[in-house]
Amino acid sequence: NKTFPAEKYPGMNWLVMDANKLEFEDESLDAVVDKGTLDAMQVNIDVLKPIQEVYRTLKPGGSLTSVTFDPATKRVGQMQAANDAWTSCSSLTIQKETSLGESFVFVHKCIK
Repeated sequence: NKTFPAEKYPGMNWLVMDANKLEFEDESLDAVVDKGTLDAMQVNIDVLKPIQEVYRTLKPGGSLTSVTFDPATKRVGQMQAANDAWTSCSSLTIQKETSLGESFVFVHKCIK
């Protein structure tokens, strides 16, 4: 992979797969971090299936963390709509000043 050369990132594996059908075993992951994937997908695709797939692959006590421009009412709502069995969900709002003015980034975390 030319974008992420192995010699620059030793010990990391870069995988490409369909977010609607993750190639991981049930309850095999401790944590999943989404940084913009669901934001990009929700333009044309229902994001409930990818969130359901993440839930399926998480071990009990595992977490899904989503870094997004969507506030909790939208993203955590999607996470809970995809599977209402999350043990807990929490959110953090980060306010930033940019050259274009004020902007917000949200970090949402749900625990299986």
